Amino acid sequence: MKEYKETQHSIHYKSLSDLSFYSAGYEKCKPSYSYGPKYRNYQLIHFVLSGEGTLHINEQTFNLKQGDAFLIPSGKISYYKASATNPWCYTWISFLGINSQNYIYQMMKKLMIFISFTI
Repeated sequence: MKEYKETQHSIHYKSLSDLSFYSAGYEKCKPSYSYGPKYRNYQLIHFVLSGEGTLHINEQTFNLKQGDAFLIPSGKISYYKASATNPWCYTWISFLGINSQNYIYQMMKKLMIFISFTI
């Protein structure tokens, strides 16, 4: 795993700002690698670069593959696991801030509209 966390400002400062970068990273998972269950106080977006995996959030299960993206909102407990036969490789970026959830949802909504027009 490779991860970068912005450390110039405190988490408290970032949480009071409008929108602030928190971290970004990359992971090439081993077969059946899992993470969680985990509660986060920041917005987290994953982009699946290759392979497959499963996300469990809000009592729902999502099977994801290369080209998919998924959002884990703050305040939710999530668990995800790489496929045993075709483990995923993903990258992520996370944000904090008073309006971070609103901005992330708006961005994902616009992204989904863009994707539906290009398919």
